[in-house]
Amino acid sequence: MNWRKLAFEEQNYKSDISNIGGELNCHHIFPFNKILQTVLTKHKPLLDYEEYYRYAILHDERFYDVNNGLCVTKEEHDLIEQNNLDGHPWWRIWKSFPGFALRNSGLTEQDFLCFNVDGQIDAQNSSIYKSNTREVKNIVRYEHYLGTLYFNQLILISKINNIITGIASFGKGLNKHIGDDTIELTRLCIPYYVKRPFGVEFINKCVNYIKENYPDVKKIISFADPNVGHNGGIYRMAGWTKSGHTKNDYCYFDTLNNKLKHKASCRRIKGLDKSEKELAQERDWIKIPISPKYKYCISCV
Repeated sequence: MNWRKLAFEEQNYKSDISNIGGELNCHHIFPFNKILQTVLTKHKPLLDYEEYYRYAILHDERFYDVNNGLCVTKEEHDLIEQNNLDGHPWWRIWKSFPGFALRNSGLTEQDFLCFNVDGQIDAQNSSIYKSNTREVKNIVRYEHYLGTLYFNQLILISKINNIITGIASFGKGLNKHIGDDTIELTRLCIPYYVKRPFGVEFINKCVNYIKENYPDVKKIISFADPNVGHNGGIYRMAGWTKSGHTKNDYCYFDTLNNKLKHKASCRRIKGLDKSEKELAQERDWIKIPISPKYKYCISCV
């Protein structure tokens, strides 16, 4: 595929690890099958539209990101792939090529020693920190089904040493009508290499952090999307209250770029004096109905 050729060309057809040529493979740092799981989740609203569903999956850019690829020899690739697929992506490389992993991963020897024999980490004793988009965007890109961060007022992470074990972003989301004393949990991400269960504990830690550091926030809300298989169970286990649901809604499938688009995308195109309907017809966007989302909330008082 083109992304493989581009990766090989950038590396002058030599291995990133050993700088030797030969039969080269492209290794996904964040494993291919983990990316596939998030891509399949994102495009579940298209399940009844088989052709669009297939095109959307095949054209998801996360599969073809050169920044997530390493040029390696077949022998090097086989050594990496023999390590546990559920282990941290750089732990898998570190197991076979420790020097290369230490130079390129941003993790230290002490960090790698925090993982168990399967490359997973017990996050029960991790601490909560305030973070920023730059620090978390790469993990969110491959771990969260949407792959993006919405505009956020606050990003909280849990960490052990330099290892991120949880990400939660908070803001106003797409809801323009929530009060100034309310904030929305817009993204929740527990990396696959974190030993389960940890999601409920992480949510509770974030809520406590907000209570202690943001006294003006009186309530946190979030939405669980049944269109992608989420029912809000993690919020119920964390003590949140179900408080209704959104209205029946829709999104669009962009047949030119093979992408799902939120209907709000129509309103973000500046300089176009056209209605949403006119824009959708002009660009051959297919309207896809979606079910209501469940709303959950928790008091910070």
